Amino acid sequence: MQSAPKHPRGEPSSSSVEPEGPAPKIRRLAEDDEIDQNVMKLAKFPSPLDDDMAPILLTMIAVCSKGRLEPSHALDVLEKHPEMIPSLREAFAARHPTSILRLPILQKQLPVIQPLLNVTDKQVSAMESKRATVMSWEAPYVGQSHQTLWDQIRAAYQTSLTRSYAHTLSITQSSGTGKSRLVDEFSKEHFVIPLNLRDSDGYPPADSADIRRWLLEPNNASLSTQRLAAFLLALFMEVAETIENIDLLIGQMIPPSPNDEEPMSISMKFRLLMTYGQSYGKPGRFREYFYHNVLEIGRRMEVKVKTETSESDWDSGLMARDDLAKRAENVINLVRHVSRNDDHINSGPYVILAFDEAQAFLHPPPNAESQPPWNPFSELGRILHSLSRIGLFSLFLSTSRKIRELCPPAVHAASSRIQQSILHQPSPFTAVGFDHLAPRTAPGEIAIEEASTIGRIVKFGRPLFGSRYEASSETVKRFIVDFAREKLLASRDQDPDVLSEEQKLACLAMRMPIQFDASHAGSENADALVARHMRLCLDADPASPFLVTISPSEPILAAAARSIMSSPNFHPAEALSRHLGISGLDKGNRGELIAMLLLTLAYDSLGSAERAVPIIEFLQGLIPTALGDSVLGSLPFQWQSEDDKNQQLKDAFSGAVIWFNHFVKVHDYQVLRRRYLCALMTRGAAILCADGQVGVDLVIPFIAGDHTITEENIGVIMIQVKNDKTYGARPREKLYGVMDPRYLCGSHQGIPCIRMVFALASDRDAVTVLTRQREGQPRRESTKKFHEFTAYDIWFAQASSKTFRPIHSQDEDFYKTMLRLTKVIPKVYDDLRYPPSVRTALRTMSPGTTADEAHWRFFSFSGASPGK
Repeated sequence: MQSAPKHPRGEPSSSSVEPEGPAPKIRRLAEDDEIDQNVMKLAKFPSPLDDDMAPILLTMIAVCSKGRLEPSHALDVLEKHPEMIPSLREAFAARHPTSILRLPILQKQLPVIQPLLNVTDKQVSAMESKRATVMSWEAPYVGQSHQTLWDQIRAAYQTSLTRSYAHTLSITQSSGTGKSRLVDEFSKEHFVIPLNLRDSDGYPPADSADIRRWLLEPNNASLSTQRLAAFLLALFMEVAETIENIDLLIGQMIPPSPNDEEPMSISMKFRLLMTYGQSYGKPGRFREYFYHNVLEIGRRMEVKVKTETSESDWDSGLMARDDLAKRAENVINLVRHVSRNDDHINSGPYVILAFDEAQAFLHPPPNAESQPPWNPFSELGRILHSLSRIGLFSLFLSTSRKIRELCPPAVHAASSRIQQSILHQPSPFTAVGFDHLAPRTAPGEIAIEEASTIGRIVKFGRPLFGSRYEASSETVKRFIVDFAREKLLASRDQDPDVLSEEQKLACLAMRMPIQFDASHAGSENADALVARHMRLCLDADPASPFLVTISPSEPILAAAARSIMSSPNFHPAEALSRHLGISGLDKGNRGELIAMLLLTLAYDSLGSAERAVPIIEFLQGLIPTALGDSVLGSLPFQWQSEDDKNQQLKDAFSGAVIWFNHFVKVHDYQVLRRRYLCALMTRGAAILCADGQVGVDLVIPFIAGDHTITEENIGVIMIQVKNDKTYGARPREKLYGVMDPRYLCGSHQGIPCIRMVFALASDRDAVTVLTRQREGQPRRESTKKFHEFTAYDIWFAQASSKTFRPIHSQDEDFYKTMLRLTKVIPKVYDDLRYPPSVRTALRTMSPGTTADEAHWRFFSFSGASPGK
């Protein structure tokens, strides 16, 4: 190992600028010490402070200032007055960042300044977007996913001691779910050697492009094996040298911290060196130096490895394999020695290699030899297999649509022993969890108007959006839906009027629980949506060529999809019709997808903003204009009291409101209970009922009364869908009889309900309100004066523009096609291949879909467990 770089504490780097004056003399407030400590815990920057870190530090000060400084105002001032940077640098060096709060330029009320960003294209600038990304990463970690990961590693490690091909585990999940942050948090407790193979800017930053190129450029399997072996040799040598000198290195590279007196494990020390000073697109100084050394040593080791191995067989190179094993074992012994008092270190694995953006290993270079079939990952796997007995474990992080190749099905594996299924292959880790930042709400604590705000819905789902929102300026917050659009479309500069079919499918799938069948097209499209368009992967069983994927309940992404679908050139019926025919979608058998699309478009027609709307407006968006008055003026089919008997629909629901921007497919009949409907309303979800649910296919909850989300205020619109020509224009009363809110939803609070039947395949069009008496004949229930609940019943016959307002005449053929064209998830929750914590985490990723309490972490049921 080369001598450590000479950056003693307090010595400025060549790029630093000397302060132009002292920090201001100010009177300290009682809370200043607390703010200073909080800021310094977050601000892990080298000292002296680089200019490009100044905006991030100032934002941290503002966020921690308890309202004394607004982040967006502070950044505006800094953009206008860069001369304050020296004062900011000196305040940081003195470890009293609060001193900056009383600079006159920040105290006085400035006139409106030209914004820091040009947002004419509804996007924040690249600079502020990068700043927001870094700030969201620095926020405190929430959740237990790092412990869940350890549980699965331990399970895989224990199994693989006797049966596995190698001690490896792929972490496979879509973007923004926190894979990299998960491993970073994991590395605070376990010794992790990270390598980021990203080929573009980002955060956390990619490692040297030189080392990426060096690892991936060999054009045949034997050269790739030799180079990867040389890399691992160099890596273990450099890690061992770092461990032996780690306290010296920290003293030279990192200024003292208020927490210096706290004992640090070897894992935390190594992580500190590997992350300290990193910024968007650029690793910290030590990490750059570390991988520079690895590359230099690796090039020398490559010559040695070539002389000790056969060109065609790594296994024949006994000397090279033994040398590599000894170097790896040396690292493990060092870690075990300095960590002997840690409980987890006694059972292993002891050292973890973590390859981020691991899909880079899946593809040989363009000029590579094609026979026999190979890729860098298969060669790396062979090498890791030779180290499988010494307590080493490897993680591969990826969003790739080829993620199953990181743990390939047995029939495709190169090893004959894997082909014969003698060796166990660990299932990829997908249980990153969900709703980590979601506000935990109890009944009666929130009104529907507040529940539907962007500032609240952004915290549901993956942490990407909520953490960014909380850590950012007002400008970034204002355009958070646009950021979600970029992520959903996998494109920053996408013209919403020119979308690919895959992007259109991604939007539809984020709003409706689209599933894919077991066809090749279905598998390919599911993989693509996971890799590029935010769909979640629940299971990637290496014994199966198919992924188990879901459209999660994620209201901020549903809001993004809604805004994309509002483009005049986005034709949802045409897009869904096309994909039903060619993309391997599970079509269902009653037309539920078509019904959900119609209900979604009816709601969207009321405006693009996220807000609760009156039920009457929603019905006007669903029913053709010519029929609106007759439907809204109709009387109930059955009534609970004399007052209800003569109350028109528009009066009965005059104060009721509705809010949803996506549907959730549930897998448990109990979820139709009012307590669960109450919880689902807080995240803007309507319901596609469980397979086999009797009497109802879709449920849309609404709020009556004072609009507070409580069980007492919850009402329901219930819908049956029929794609069968035997259901024509004439209503069938018996279908409404099974849509009983008392039976389906629990105790009834006297709120009327609306029951609908969509007879989509009818030969004739009709919208019929069921009346108390038909054709002068007595009703079947005429002997019963009052009923247990009041219901307004509507029959919609035929999927046509004469029946449904969202259907335009030019789209009718698409609906006919969809009707002509006309299930997997729960099993994974009880799969004994996974430890209990993993199964629980998988349940959290599908909020609100069964009565198991793990699906309801975002809601408090007033002390009682769900389902009780």
